[in-house]
Amino acid sequence: PEPTSVPFDPGYAQWKSWEDSGFGQYSSLDSVYYAAEFGFRPPVTARALEIGFGNGAALAWLRDAGADTYGVEANPLLVERAGRLLGDNRAFGDLEAPTLSNLSGTFTHIIALDVLEHVPMSSLPQMLARVRTLLAPGGVALFRFPNGDSPFGRIYQHGDPTHVTTLGRERII
Repeated sequence: PEPTSVPFDPGYAQWKSWEDSGFGQYSSLDSVYYAAEFGFRPPVTARALEIGFGNGAALAWLRDAGADTYGVEANPLLVERAGRLLGDNRAFGDLEAPTLSNLSGTFTHIIALDVLEHVPMSSLPQMLARVRTLLAPGGVALFRFPNGDSPFGRIYQHGDPTHVTTLGRERII
C-alpha cells in the first residue's frame, strides 16, 4: 500500500535552516496565532497529534498549553528532536506507528500545518482515512495548505521544491 506519511527529503531541514537549538521555539506572536488557529485557550485538555511538525514550534506550544501532545514527522532527525521535547513514545516517523494505532479514536485534535501539499495526490485518501481512524468521536482535524486557486497562494505552493500536490476548491470539495 501507499505510505500514509510525507516522503522523507534528507536535505529539507537544512534547506529550511532548522537547527537543533531552534527546535520547539515559538514567539509570543506564534502563541497568539496557535491559540486562535487551534481554538484553544490554555490550559488545554485536548489530546493533540501534529502531523508534519517540522521545527516543532506548534508542537511545543501544544505541549506548553497543556495538551497531551504527540507528533508525526517524516524526517528522523526531527523525530529525534521531538522525542527529546515530548518524551518517549510521543514522536513518530509514520502515521502507522504501533503506538499511534493503540491510540486510535482518542485524538481530540489532529493538526497538519503546511503538510498536505507535500503528500502525493495518490496517497492523500489513505492518509486522510488514517486521520479519521485516529480522531476521537467529535474530534477536529485542522489542515492548512497553500490555496491553489489563489495567485497569492502560489508563491507558497511553488516556492518549495518538495510541494507535489496543489489543493484548491475542486480537489477538497
